[in-house]
Amino acid sequence: MRKFLKHVLFLLLITAAELCGQSNPLHADSPLPGIIEYQQTLKVRCANAEEAKNLTLSQLKLPEGAEIAFSARWDDSNIKHFKTQEVMLKNGIKGTFYLNARGHKNYSEEYCKKLLKGGCSIGAHTKTHPMLPGLNPNEQFYEIMSARVIRESDSDSPVSTMVLPYCQYKKSEDPQIQLDIGKAMMNSGYIGAPEPSYGSYEITTGYPQGTLAESALIRPGDSDADEAKAREQVKKYLAMKDKMSLNPSMSLGIHSWHTEKGLQALDNICKELSGNKNWWYCNQNEYAAYRFEANNCKITKSVSGDEVTFTITRFTPESLGANVDLWFKLTGTKTAPAVIEPSTAKIISGNLQLPHSTDKSLPQIIALAGTDGKSAKIPSVEFLFTVKDTTKPTLTIRNNSQDDLSDTIITIRSGAGFTPGVIVETTGTIGKGKELSKEWELKANPDTRYTMGRPYYVAQLDCTKGGKRYRLYSDFRQKEANKPIALAQNFITAYLKEDKTDYAKLSLPESPINGTKLIKAKIRDSEILSKDAINFLVPKKDFELAKDKTKVAVILDFSADIDGDITLNTKADEVFINGQSSKGSNKYSWKLPVTKKANRLVLIYPVTRANNWVTKFLFTSGGKFSEFHPVK
Repeated sequence: MRKFLKHVLFLLLITAAELCGQSNPLHADSPLPGIIEYQQTLKVRCANAEEAKNLTLSQLKLPEGAEIAFSARWDDSNIKHFKTQEVMLKNGIKGTFYLNARGHKNYSEEYCKKLLKGGCSIGAHTKTHPMLPGLNPNEQFYEIMSARVIRESDSDSPVSTMVLPYCQYKKSEDPQIQLDIGKAMMNSGYIGAPEPSYGSYEITTGYPQGTLAESALIRPGDSDADEAKAREQVKKYLAMKDKMSLNPSMSLGIHSWHTEKGLQALDNICKELSGNKNWWYCNQNEYAAYRFEANNCKITKSVSGDEVTFTITRFTPESLGANVDLWFKLTGTKTAPAVIEPSTAKIISGNLQLPHSTDKSLPQIIALAGTDGKSAKIPSVEFLFTVKDTTKPTLTIRNNSQDDLSDTIITIRSGAGFTPGVIVETTGTIGKGKELSKEWELKANPDTRYTMGRPYYVAQLDCTKGGKRYRLYSDFRQKEANKPIALAQNFITAYLKEDKTDYAKLSLPESPINGTKLIKAKIRDSEILSKDAINFLVPKKDFELAKDKTKVAVILDFSADIDGDITLNTKADEVFINGQSSKGSNKYSWKLPVTKKANRLVLIYPVTRANNWVTKFLFTSGGKFSEFHPVK
């Protein structure tokens, strides 16, 4: 059953000088907060009154009655995307490039705009590519939302879909993790995610039915693509009638790591998959926007003689992230009706193509204001934003231009621990030389998981100025982290593996740790972690010691809050605990017997793996969190 989320708006203070319009909250019945409804009128004339009475209008799942939406998905900020893009466009295939927001010089504004060539789009892949389930909800929202802000500002193009680092978003021991990530995505405005968990992701992340687009992933190989494998996967997905009915989409991906041989194979795959008359070739942002509208638009009908008026409640392209025509099937008459208005609508072979209203468009210029409220791209508008006491977002808009700011919409976005997570308000017109100030009240969830870390908030201003549509962001992140619980920190050491070392014996709490190969591992600051996660890194400078070694032993001394079994989730080669080897069900899940007294855990990793952040999720056997403390 479809869930409808109501906007709950808190308006405490308005200080505006000579506003030309009134400040009114948007009370839309949109199934997602921040996706804004509007109404469009369609008038058609039938051959006679009887045919007008019988005429019906129904949404088509895809444009022109297509059976499949076909696209591509390419992850990470990678300079090799341009070669992948060249192969795609050569064969008439569009796609979405899911970028991180790392500030490398190669991934600048110019890089982003080049990737938009040929109708491609940009999606988000978080800011720093972390393992999201190991982060606290405030940090999850920061990673998910800030990537959108940065990449939209880089490209002057909306970002409405995202994909997960390592394709990871859940752990069975704590289902709330996936719901927190889903909430962060919803509050950030994402409506599409082509993930390997095709067919279940919308449900498991808590999205209302029909609001998160998914896509079946064709993965022929990231380096040397396998044409036969791609062919088999396409055949398999087309046979999934139920899933394809809900999400009639396939995507080719995932990484632009192709060798020259791999690029040739990719070219052959794209050639074989191109030119299908029953497929709609789109990017993922376009598919997500179309699917959202097709599933959630509403139609009412009135008849006057031979004239029929359909009132269609749909959603602004600005909030959907793509400007895509909506298609309908006309049935019930022997003679094709004729469109009276809008003049942009067309009837083609019994299907009606309805573009958005001409006054609805995508933002043309997008910028991020600094802490002083100013931006180089929109210098005539100041957008000051802060949050008091974690629950009171406050902003001031100063229009220093010679034009009015019209059709103004303010959106405030915050993480899973705050209600409402999204606030949307229209503010009419802000006249030239005028100022608008506002403050809202949020309700904070007191649960420990939501109070950890540094809350992050984003204010979004959409407006028209001088005939152009602008979007200006301003963000605020709490400076000091909340640390309501003591986390296990600074007690991890890494030990370069010697072939003759007895690691079971080393895992006894009383065993001495010595030797010239001992390294102090770097611990990621606890302010970003969930209370059950520990991240470590072996510093690069210490890898000189590892020239003749292939593995690293990581040693953790700790006490637990329980006597019993816990589950450790990490990608280790071997695990030893308190003098014995742990036999995991796989290389990700290990059963550990722990005590309230001293414990020692020894994890064996490849050297290359230890040079990346490794996240460990520790739970009691019953799924309840267990806290860990360093042994002095």
